[in-house]
Amino acid sequence: MPSESASAASPTHRASLADLIKKPHHTAFCVTDFDAALSFFVDLLGFVVEADSERTEPELATVTAVPGARIRLAMLRLGDYRIELFRYNGSKHLPRVHPQDKNGLTHVGFEVSDVDAVYERILAAGYRATSVPVELRNGRSKLIYVYGPEELVVEFIELRDIADDKPAANSEYGADDA
Repeated sequence: MPSESASAASPTHRASLADLIKKPHHTAFCVTDFDAALSFFVDLLGFVVEADSERTEPELATVTAVPGARIRLAMLRLGDYRIELFRYNGSKHLPRVHPQDKNGLTHVGFEVSDVDAVYERILAAGYRATSVPVELRNGRSKLIYVYGPEELVVEFIELRDIADDKPAANSEYGADDA
């Protein structure tokens, strides 16, 4: 049985959890301007709202380790993928910008069919990208990073099948694609 404190100085990995994990469920973002974030994911990216509620139950403070936690949350779905948005009411928060070279969550990525079309629509919607779409991996991918609400970084990547003289990689991110 786990102890009260879930942290350990040096965790040991005795058994894999692979047999217990069914599939990825969601990625969560804590935001200050909840309505802007909700609009970005629903109106621009096409997510559907599965739930949108205010939560104040005492167990929330226990599981989040935020004393007196009061939140608004929304569960958003696109296909089998979910984004969970949080806004903590009355809580202090960390600085809004999280550079890509710092530890922690850096961005969420979506595979798209036409990254150039995504880029044009993103600009038309008033958001900005770090650059124009860029080809990587010898032309096998073309992508952009976009700044969403509160500088949330969202990657849009177009993956391409390209025949060349190189042997096929083990995966879409294989070592031969450096």
